[in-house]
Amino acid sequence: MTTPDYRAMLAARLGLDVPEDWRQDWAWEVADYDRLNDYHALYTSAAVLDGEREHLMEMMLQAIADLGHASQTLPDAWQPVASLLRARPDLHADTIAYWTQFEAPHTWAFVGTAVRALR
Repeated sequence: MTTPDYRAMLAARLGLDVPEDWRQDWAWEVADYDRLNDYHALYTSAAVLDGEREHLMEMMLQAIADLGHASQTLPDAWQPVASLLRARPDLHADTIAYWTQFEAPHTWAFVGTAVRALR
């Protein structure tokens, strides 16, 4: 059995270009804060597979980091995303580990601090 290409499935659902195999950072590259509500709605849809949810979570966290970068504060959109992380920590264990590594003075330390607080 082959593993589904969750990124390609997600790209089709969101109307994005299908990522090429070498684009390992695709979820971070395409993250767009203006589409955060779309990502959240899709994440909570019964039609979405967990593999897609993993990429959606990466996209949501990157969008929050991009938006809060200048002020180093979390936008209001953080709480719904935090709730999704709290609900499925096992699914997002790798993503949580990635974001918790960021500490001051790193640009995304404010996100790392918030993700660490969820543990």
